[in-house]
Amino acid sequence: MLQAPLGPVDSVQAGPVKPGGSDSSPVGGSFVGGQVDALACQGRVLHPGSMPGLVRLTHRQYDFAVHDLLGVDSNASAEFVGDQEFYGFDNNAEKLNVPSNQVSRYQVTAEAVAARAVADLTVLTRSVPCLAETRDDSCRDELLRTVLKLMFRRPLSDAELARYRSLFVAGNDLYAEGDAFTRGVRIVLEGALQSPAFLYRSELRDQPLDGAVVALDGYELAGRLALTLWSSLPDLALLNKAQSGALARDAELESEVRRMIADPRSARVLDDFYTQWLEFAKLRFDKDTSAFPGYVKADFERSAKAEALTFARNMTLTGEGTIVDLFTSPVSYVDATLAKVYGVAAPTAAGLTRVELDPAQRAGLFTQLAFLAGHADALDGSPIHRGAYVQKRVLCREFGSLPANVGVLPARGGDIVTTRDQVEAKTSAPQCQACHKDINPVGFAYESFDSLGRFRTQDHGEPVDASGALSLDGQPAAFTGAVEFASELGASDKAKRCYETQWFRFAYGRKEGHDDACLLAELDSKVKAKDYSLKELLVALTTSRAFRFRAQEDL
Repeated sequence: MLQAPLGPVDSVQAGPVKPGGSDSSPVGGSFVGGQVDALACQGRVLHPGSMPGLVRLTHRQYDFAVHDLLGVDSNASAEFVGDQEFYGFDNNAEKLNVPSNQVSRYQVTAEAVAARAVADLTVLTRSVPCLAETRDDSCRDELLRTVLKLMFRRPLSDAELARYRSLFVAGNDLYAEGDAFTRGVRIVLEGALQSPAFLYRSELRDQPLDGAVVALDGYELAGRLALTLWSSLPDLALLNKAQSGALARDAELESEVRRMIADPRSARVLDDFYTQWLEFAKLRFDKDTSAFPGYVKADFERSAKAEALTFARNMTLTGEGTIVDLFTSPVSYVDATLAKVYGVAAPTAAGLTRVELDPAQRAGLFTQLAFLAGHADALDGSPIHRGAYVQKRVLCREFGSLPANVGVLPARGGDIVTTRDQVEAKTSAPQCQACHKDINPVGFAYESFDSLGRFRTQDHGEPVDASGALSLDGQPAAFTGAVEFASELGASDKAKRCYETQWFRFAYGRKEGHDDACLLAELDSKVKAKDYSLKELLVALTTSRAFRFRAQEDL
């Protein structure tokens, strides 16, 4: 009914990339590979990389925002044009523009969300208590100031307040349902949900600190914190800290970050990161039911993904998990479906139950079933897919485009019996070995697991050969089996730095640029001092200079 009353949404774009930003020469390899010159970084003022002054909310941030504030279910963006993946994640700030066919979808969704929100004001009443009492002009102004402050992540200006008062009054003539006050709330929500002030994270302050960087003001920092740590809006407590200037003080900022990480809303950000880092959308769970009788794809896929997310979430939030634990811990979480595959007793309680798996067979995320079964074919495991994933997303190895007409693995027969035999025969040519000399050894480490992720000692009647060797951290690393390889990952500085780089890309919404090497090295130093704590990595990311400042030229 109401289309972008406060300005055309499609006229607000993220802006061009500036020199020195994420499209400049990447240093991910030099940092991950341990080639940063520590002496060159000493005493250097670390400037943040390029970031647009206006960054559109991702669709998940939109969903969680309307859910947290209005109580509307968290799938409101179902009809939006999908966010695209860049550098492994779909929240790249420079790419979050609004295509023309998205504007009308914002309008339609705003109408639906507003209608549902006013049908039950219970959730909104938590933020605006007067809604349960006297709905007069005073309550109207309290609603406008409070709700729009939360939605816009800053207080309203006097002009905005006057504009929304007028809009509130106009709502009485626009709907047949509800009383005049409810109609006013409805039209205000419709308008606010289409406002650039809601749809974009705005960081437009222009008061340079030293001619090169601009400190985010309290409200800008509060908005960035909430969207990063909660994937949602700030709460009033955070906005009060912004108003008081507390977020400009290091100790109080860190205290607030720790409060936010302890809040249940932080779990959704962890789930989002791991869903994308583990490439859940690309995993393949189709299996041959004649080979795996009783297999139900939907049940298995749901349980396997939940296992990985629960493991990572609990490692970070309820324990003192480290990056090393992520790669090496035999702890997992199973239900009856997964227990069968692991060969452990099925839990009696509903849902997932914490278990200690056999440490001789299982170690960390990459011996869990989402990774093993998702990187496998219908009948057999896939050393190539398993190895390529680890090299790309766990060790930050960059490969060129896949050659055309790679074909399929050779059929079994003669000397080709096992899956390893097939892969070695297929990739033995010199032009293949440029990549497969690194991919294959990693993939072979997982050959003790079949297509479902069950542990095995034989493959098509032959003993499994899960041995491999490669260069890791500039040193030769030999291993037999996934547990030994997991131990190598846990000990690897490169694996740790790659994991930190993945979080940098996700939390900052950009790829590292050539000026970020020292920043990443400082981040690594802080996390290393905390024994590579997963939680402390989140603290370090959101209290760093790069998070609290932006480059002056980004406007």
